[in-house]
This record gives sequence, structure tokens and C-alpha cells, in this order.
Amino acid sequence: MFKQLKIIFSTNWFWAIAVFLISFFVYILTLAPTVSIDDSGELISAAANFGVPHPSGYPLWTTLGHVFSYLPFGAVAWRINLMSAFFSALTVSMVYLLVAEILKNWFITSVISAFLLSSPPRIVVRGKLQRGSRGITKSAGIPAHAGMTNKYFLKSIAFSASLTFAFINLFWNSSVVAEVYSLNVFFVSLIIYLLLLWQEKKENKYLLWSVFLFGLSLTNHQMIALMAPGFLIFVFLVDKKILKNPDLILKSLCFFVLGLALYLYLPLASHFKPAIDWGHPHTWQNFWAHISRAQYSDFASGFNWLSKLRFSGAFVLTLVRELYFVPCVLAVLGIWLSFKKNYKIGWLLFFAFLGNNVLIIFLRNAPYGLTNDYLYEFYYLPSFLIMIIWLAIAAAFLWQKVVFRFLKNILILKILILIFILIWPAYLLVKNYGKNDQSDFWLVNDYTHAMLQNIETNAILVHYGWGSMANDTEIFSLVYALTVEKIRPDIYLLTDLDLWPEEKFTIDKEYLAMSQEERRKKILTFGLAMAKSENRPLYTDFSVISDLLPEKVVSRSLGNVYKIFPSLAEMRQYKIDYFQLPALRNLDDERLRNNLSASDLISRYYYRLATYYLEQNQKYLTNNYLQKAIVYDRDADSRYLKDFMIKRTEWQGK
Repeated sequence: MFKQLKIIFSTNWFWAIAVFLISFFVYILTLAPTVSIDDSGELISAAANFGVPHPSGYPLWTTLGHVFSYLPFGAVAWRINLMSAFFSALTVSMVYLLVAEILKNWFITSVISAFLLSSPPRIVVRGKLQRGSRGITKSAGIPAHAGMTNKYFLKSIAFSASLTFAFINLFWNSSVVAEVYSLNVFFVSLIIYLLLLWQEKKENKYLLWSVFLFGLSLTNHQMIALMAPGFLIFVFLVDKKILKNPDLILKSLCFFVLGLALYLYLPLASHFKPAIDWGHPHTWQNFWAHISRAQYSDFASGFNWLSKLRFSGAFVLTLVRELYFVPCVLAVLGIWLSFKKNYKIGWLLFFAFLGNNVLIIFLRNAPYGLTNDYLYEFYYLPSFLIMIIWLAIAAAFLWQKVVFRFLKNILILKILILIFILIWPAYLLVKNYGKNDQSDFWLVNDYTHAMLQNIETNAILVHYGWGSMANDTEIFSLVYALTVEKIRPDIYLLTDLDLWPEEKFTIDKEYLAMSQEERRKKILTFGLAMAKSENRPLYTDFSVISDLLPEKVVSRSLGNVYKIFPSLAEMRQYKIDYFQLPALRNLDDERLRNNLSASDLISRYYYRLATYYLEQNQKYLTNNYLQKAIVYDRDADSRYLKDFMIKRTEWQGK
């Protein structure tokens, strides 16, 4: 029995399952119970309704999310959040297998591990392998169990490396909310692993699987396309005659297209008019615009060296912040070793690393700023994975150097090393647990419900967010409440996102060419006309000031939204019965100050409260909430602050 257990414990699959269970358990403990910030609400809504989310559509993620939505426990949002935790935990397992595979091939053949596969153990005499009994051979001076010690230590490095990746801040953060990043990193790790197996076993089935999964992964997140140069270079380095094998090339193309075929989900889903139908990709023109992300102009002309350099500097700082300085330095040693041990794998890892930082920074046309820097951080996750692999390679190299020097104290050394390799992921677990524990995160949920509760029946709610960080969070949480939770289905949410199957507001080239101010005027004008023709109350999520429209409409804050009146006189006649404004949980959570999306959302909420108390003539509360709004407002040129100041001047002058 003990022998069988020893065999089980010695397998890589046992430890891969172990790190999966450990990380998955931690992720479940810290999983968000409902919608969170950024794209969470929209992605969950699209998955739950078999719909179409924002470009490029993410059909694989949406399909898998729909499957998870059928879990028989938890709220719909929690179930789909669980999908991120699941694939992140699978990624952690893949990191273990990747590191174990590389270390096995590179370090198990060293002198110290010459005993590894022998039974009874082998010994080394004058540089030659010989059979021998257990113990220490005087001529060699090396204990016969040293090879086994090396084997288990290499597994320990892989174990530590995988859990280190599991608990770095950014990866953990993406693992407890509904987002596409965890599935993307999973595919990166799986494809690299299959390519390594293809090189080792010389069986083309591994190459074909990797090609298929690469095509399939593009239907989740197109950023993985930037790894294609590294994958292709590796394939040509391993098999220089592959171009003379048309049969294999044709099969590879077929498998690649087969993976890409999941994009056909988009026109099919759009044809049935789901609750979320962003861009309506049931026509060829709309389909191409959607999968090519035309509305974002990712690769538009224009190149700013200063902006690129600032992004590059921010990436390095993020890398050091997540992994710390000394591990980053050791990873540089790992880069050198990867080329020295196997230059083919060295190039594969190197280009995989560059594809997820340098290529992203220099190919995408985005100006540097806090918002884009925040968004880019999650694109870098595959680069962190590669850094962990390099760090593990360096650790294995240093281990063998240390073993040869302190071989006589092998027992003490094993204990010390064991403590060292376990303490690092444990340290990250403790340090980052509080930052990423979203198990009691209800802010977005409460914020959304508070907005909806004060709106009259059959009303129109006009949303316009100025492109601020809170914009996505607010609109997408409203979408989730309306389409998944079915709260207030009588309300029509008027946006400029083109996400409803029967969109009433037309977004054309003329609109896209407008300034932010002009867009807000146009959508508000449309909302006024719609409310008038359909005899419906009109609300907005922004304060309406006098110079916004030629029509002298005015708004009044209800604490969470603004009600629109055709005249000041009618607004003054409107009686606001005193009510207790709903309390939002997590408002005082200090962690949220450092999150751009959350802090912007809280700032917007406080601006609305300041306006509400201004119109109630409660000066103290007005100033109190205004100060809070400014503290959380990270925008140096805040439109919301400007609107409030204009509103206050107008109100005090009336």
C-alpha cells in the first residue's frame, strides 16, 4: 500500500491535481457573489442569455459561461464568476506541468540526479554511471539517494512556482470575477505544453492539437494572436522540413479553421435576437466589424514614442510590483539558462513573453494614461506566466549548485529548501488575500438597485458615461439587473452602445465623429423626443445643466438618478417625499481607493448625493459629499465636478 502511495505521490499528475484543488479552494473562498466592476455585468448577461457581448464577441467564453449558468446553486453571476476560478485553477495546474516538464528534461540528467531512474540506485564513479547499493560510495562521495532528492526537489520547485502564479495579485484578481483573462492564460499555458510534448515525443498529434486550440483560443481573446510569431518560430526550429510536408500543413490549416469556426456563433446568436445583441453581427458587414473590433480602432494610424515608453516603464513597474525585484532578477538568469539548455524552447518562451507586452504596447494605438495603464495590466498576465517559468528554471539551477557544495548536510539542506520553496507562495497567499477577497463585495449590486428603485414605472433611463472608468461598470450592471435578474423590466435603458436587439438610437459615422459633449446632447435630445412621443417619464444618470440643450429642461437629483423636467417651475412643484437613501455596502472599503473603476463609481455616487442635498438646501451635507466625491475622483479634468459646479451656480442663482 505504501509503495502504491509512493508511486502516486511521485507522479506529476498527482501534484497538478493538488495545486488545482488548493488554488480552486482559495478562489472559491474569495469569489465575488454577484456582478463586479468593469465588463463583469455585460459578460455575465451575454452568457446567461446566449447573447453577443462587446467586440470581438468572445463566443467561446460566452458559450462556456452559458454552460456554467446552469449550475444548480448560487446566483447566476456567482456561477459564471466560478468559471473564471475554474479555468484559473486549471491554469495553475498547467503551470505545474509546464515547469515539471522543462525541469525534468533539463536538470534530471545532471550528475547529481544520475540516480533518478535506477533501482537499486546508481552511483557515479569517476564520471561514469554504475549500479550500486544504497548508502554513500567513497570513491564518488555522493549518496545514492541524492538523485531521488533532486527529483522531488524539482517537483517542489514546480509546486511552488505554480502556486506562486496562483497568488500573484493580478491573476488572483481576474480569477474571482467574470472576465475573459483566466481562460486566455489557460490557453497560453496549454498550447505551450502541447508544443513541448510535440518536440519531445515527435508525434504530430500534439502539434495538430496545439493548432486547433490556438484557433479556438482566438474566439476567446484575440490578444493571443500576438504569440503566433513565437509559436511559428518554435515549430520551424523543431522541424525545419515542415514546409516539405504539405499533408501536415493542410491538416494544420484545417484544424486551425475548425477552431476559428466557433465565431459562427455570433451571427447565429444574433439571428435569434437575444437580450444582449451588441453590434447585431447577423449581417456580413456587422459580423466583420465585430470580430475585427472596428469600433475601437485598435491599430489606427499614429505613433507616439513617449506614450510607448511610458507604457513600457509601467509594465516593468507592474512586473516588479507583482513578482518583486529579486525574483525578477533571478528570472533573467532563467532566460539565459533556457537558451543554454534548449535554444528552441528559449525562443518559444522569449517570444511568448514579448508578444504579451512589447507587441501589445507598440502595436495598439492607445495613448498612455491611468485608464489604459489599468486595462493593459491584465493583458500582461501571460508574460507573468513566462516569468514564473524562468524563475523556476533559475531556482533549479541554483539548487543543484548548492547541493554539490553542501552535500554532506543533505538532510538539513532538504529541510531548509523545503521551507524556502513553500514560504513564498504562502507569503503571497497571506499578503494578497485581503486585496482579492471579493466574497463580500456588494457595492455594484447595491449601487444598481439603488438607481432603479427611485425610477417611475415605464420610464426611460438615459445613460452616458463620458468614457470614464465607471462607465462600463454602471451600464453593464444595469444590463445585468434588467436582463438577468429581471428587475424593473418596464424601464427602457437608452445607451449609445448598440447592444439591444431592437436598438432605437442609431449610431452612425456622424455620431462617432462627435465630441463627448456633442454625443451627450444628441442622446439626451433623442431621449426627450422618445419620452414625449411615448408619454414616458425621463431620467438620466447625469445632471442636466442649462447650456446642455436649447430647450430649458432641468434635472433634479433623486440621490441615485436624475429626473428630467420640462421647466424649472414644474421641477419646483415636484414634491420629493423624504426617504432614507439606500446604504451601499463596501463604500468605506479602503481597498477601493486604489482601484480606478471602483473609485470612479464611488465618486459618481457622491456627486449625485451632493447634488441631491444641494437641491434640498442642506449645505453641510452638500459640502460633505462633494469633498468625498473629489477624494475618489481620479480624473484631473473631471466632467462630473464641472457639471456639479455649474449646477450649484445655477441653483444658487435661481
